[in-house]
Amino acid sequence: MNDTIQGSNHTGADAGAALRSERDSAHRNIDQAAQQVAAKADRAIDKAAPMVDRAVSKGGEMAHAAVDRMADSAERSANWVRANSEKVRTNVDSARHRTAERVRDDPIKSVLIAAAAGALVYAVLHALRGDDR
Repeated sequence: MNDTIQGSNHTGADAGAALRSERDSAHRNIDQAAQQVAAKADRAIDKAAPMVDRAVSKGGEMAHAAVDRMADSAERSANWVRANSEKVRTNVDSARHRTAERVRDDPIKSVLIAAAAGALVYAVLHALRGDDR
């Protein structure tokens, strides 16, 4: 009976050793697989790096070109405003001079027109506000 118990212990020790051996083998296999994946990832990164660099460079070029286009557009807009503001100023001055000449030529008619315009504005505002005064 002692032999059976000792044999059982021996078999249990062998099973434990076998399990440890399998565990160690599984760990080695996992480590090898991880190393292979890491090596493939490194190669993929090395292959992708030039493409990423080109994309970043191209993106920078595109950004600079966009800024240049916006600056050109802003400059054209500023030039247009300068050119047209002078035209508007000229038109306003011309209208002011024509109005002054008409008032000088016929002051009574000008006062009557101004009074009629004032009365019209008053009537419109009065109607819009709904005052009953």
